[in-house]
Amino acid sequence: MKVLDWVKRKTGEVKHRGERNANTDEENQLLDEAIERFEIAKSEKKDSRGRDLHRKWTEIDRMYKGKQWKGPVPSYKSTPVLNFSFSLIESIVPRITDNNPEILVKARRTQENAELADMLTHVQKYLWYRNKMPKKFNESTRMCMKYGTVIYKSIWDPDLYDGFGDVVYSVVHPKNFFPDPRAYEIEQMDYCFTSVPKSIEYFVRRWPDKGRYVVADHDSHE
Repeated sequence: MKVLDWVKRKTGEVKHRGERNANTDEENQLLDEAIERFEIAKSEKKDSRGRDLHRKWTEIDRMYKGKQWKGPVPSYKSTPVLNFSFSLIESIVPRITDNNPEILVKARRTQENAELADMLTHVQKYLWYRNKMPKKFNESTRMCMKYGTVIYKSIWDPDLYDGFGDVVYSVVHPKNFFPDPRAYEIEQMDYCFTSVPKSIEYFVRRWPDKGRYVVADHDSHE
């Protein structure tokens, strides 16, 4: 595997050499730093017992879907499954998501801040329904019940409303989140990454001067 990893790394260096030539030295330095940090975050993504979290979550998915028999089973042998995990999760999720959370922004000091807080409360309620959060809330709750964690991401999407942009809330699957392994809370992190599939056209549209240098990645694991 070490030889294969070395070959893949060297092949990647040759493949991306042309793209790197299109960058400034400062941009290449930032790129190298980002790649190094991403590889560290990916390699250290383990639970408290040192188990690889991606493999652990894949096994949890198998259990949830009722695929609880490992290895081949003779055709004459039955494979009975009592899927208690699925039943338990699906019975709890509706109880949690039956009512939407109440959104309230509170002022801390002056009356002027109270008026602003009231305005922001309405804005947050608008964003909640604009982002179809009742559906995402259901999805994220099920994800939290299965994996023990869930990540919400808030970004500004400049492509919305014909370029006017707006705030977008999304649910990030734990497999697509790569945190700084030195931190225990997100506020303590120096960096974190989210892995999101995007088309080549997106990069060309978003960054016309550099988007054409992006090369498609077919590695579904990443």
